[in-house]
Amino acid sequence: MTEEHLQEFIRIVEEWIRLYRSVGVAGRLPGAERRAELAVLHEQDAFYVQDLIDKIETLMREYEKKKKAIET
Repeated sequence: MTEEHLQEFIRIVEEWIRLYRSVGVAGRLPGAERRAELAVLHEQDAFYVQDLIDKIETLMREYEKKKKAIET
């Protein structure tokens, strides 16, 4: 993978993260009896995705630091 490809990949990931954070959940609400069960699942999913995004952003920052150190 070339530096150019890596930079394009990082740009795409950053764009995806911005898009993910800006999009709300659309759709109809389920019946009242299912809302509590779905709320728990939604919170678990949201936590998992946020954790992945945090890890990706950390790796991207580390990459940028290493790249700057090499360039200087």
